[in-house]
Amino acid sequence: MKRWILICLTVGGCGDDIKGKPDASMPVDASVDAPMQMGVVNVSALNHYLTEAGDATAPAMGYQIIDSTDRVITPSTGANGNLQFTNVAPGNYFLCDVSFITRVNCVQGSSSVLDVSRYLAGRPNFAKASAGTTLNLTMTGLTASAGPNEFIDLRTLNVNYIEYPGSPPAGTVLFQSLNYKDFGLLQPADVMRATQLVTKTSGSETYVAAVRSGSTTGITMADAQPTTAMVNLSTELPQDTTRTFNLRRTQFANVAGSPGPGFTYLQLDLNGWSEARPYNYQPWVFWYTGAGNETMDLPLTVTYGDPTPSNYVDTFEAAFWFQNTITAPGATSGGVVQTFVATYRPSSELTGDVTPKLSRVTGLKVNGMDATVSQSNLTVTPTVSWTPPSLGTATHYQVYVYRVINQAGASIISVDGVFTTTNTSMRVPPMFIRPGEPFMIGVRAYMVPGYDPLKPFARPTHYDLADTISTILTP
Repeated sequence: MKRWILICLTVGGCGDDIKGKPDASMPVDASVDAPMQMGVVNVSALNHYLTEAGDATAPAMGYQIIDSTDRVITPSTGANGNLQFTNVAPGNYFLCDVSFITRVNCVQGSSSVLDVSRYLAGRPNFAKASAGTTLNLTMTGLTASAGPNEFIDLRTLNVNYIEYPGSPPAGTVLFQSLNYKDFGLLQPADVMRATQLVTKTSGSETYVAAVRSGSTTGITMADAQPTTAMVNLSTELPQDTTRTFNLRRTQFANVAGSPGPGFTYLQLDLNGWSEARPYNYQPWVFWYTGAGNETMDLPLTVTYGDPTPSNYVDTFEAAFWFQNTITAPGATSGGVVQTFVATYRPSSELTGDVTPKLSRVTGLKVNGMDATVSQSNLTVTPTVSWTPPSLGTATHYQVYVYRVINQAGASIISVDGVFTTTNTSMRVPPMFIRPGEPFMIGVRAYMVPGYDPLKPFARPTHYDLADTISTILTP
């Protein structure tokens, strides 16, 4: 029986997996199934299985496998399958919502891929458990209208659910989500809370950050940059929280500058979430992404519903992303590298002017030489040094060693090592830079209140960071 990879999708993806956002965290103990503290019953681990045609152990999904390695499949008629929940208290109700990802305008081996969320028609709604402890919900009627160049990719399937000790109250939109990969529980369940609306209070830009019943809304701003927002909801929560603030985008742009040679501004991510400690699962409150106009400040009024308990931590993020295409020596195509400057702060600070607290390091050098211009004949254990940020006080730094290789004409840029230090210089250990092989150096400054260097993996809740990166260097 082939394995399926199941990933939960809330707004913008799972946890910190949005464009490689840094984790700075202690690894999650996947063996723990944390109880919920919401006045609803505790929810056990989700046992989920999907089966392809020909598997006699469970109902067939009605698909034809055309590539078992990548698990790319084409839809057919009569699709169905089961979701199985174990250790369900008799008489409890479930609300379950399921979606999958469609790949559009894509043929096997093509790099032209656009992922579009599609939902199951006739998906399970409320179901009542019987006297047993296992509840099976049947999925029927996939609605994908796949063309000749469109596939459904079940490496990405999304399941949100919640269990109630009786009939759910009217208007409830609480979902619980689990991350699964090859049937392994990655993180405990948590509760997603819902957004009503994010609107700009002045100017010509408009932002909408609430989408219901699985639809996707795209708003084109005045500068013609699209923004999308997705919240998996079926009904509305009371919108009982409002924040009015002015994101001083111009100040962030000035502080961010350019993180390195060739890097240009890509986009702004403006996010809010709530999370329970010590787990790093983040239900999104609102989500805005778009290139926007960094020469304009961004006054916003954010209104949202907040059903999470008082022990949950609210966090607001503003991340300014930069991008560069790096071409390895001799390669015919480049590889993309993204860096950013970001702030993560309590939602209570979303008032008045929101301004940056930390700038990038400057004066990045390798063996005493300017690392923003090409250098050669370096050692494989060079000393990296830098000048601290001019704005804010960095509590520590992470030094990244990027490997830059030419693989059959393609540029492959990967992180080979990450080192944490409270100093403003460090010597790269042996084995991370290879003789004659190009590399790059990145330095990420952190400002973390209460940072303890003896606990480098303790994940902070609210902090600031800023990236600086070198050009290609050669030992």
